[in-house]
Amino acid sequence: MQGIYCGVFVSAFAEYFIRNRQFPIKFDVDQYRSRLACLLWNYGLNKQKEDAESESEFPKRKIKIKDKVIRHQV
Repeated sequence: MQGIYCGVFVSAFAEYFIRNRQFPIKFDVDQYRSRLACLLWNYGLNKQKEDAESESEFPKRKIKIKDKVIRHQV
């Protein structure tokens, strides 16, 4: 049964690794899937609001890295 969750674990591990966080001992697959679904849904809605059809048309956003604000294209 764990084989069907392989992609979810790989995705979660990559996210935790990129953010330099320790992977939790108890990992709720359903909660993580729901969170990703909400993020993707919100991303799609924002693209529709901006009338963007591709990544290059999506507006740039500000991100903060170590007290510095930079412009980053999503």
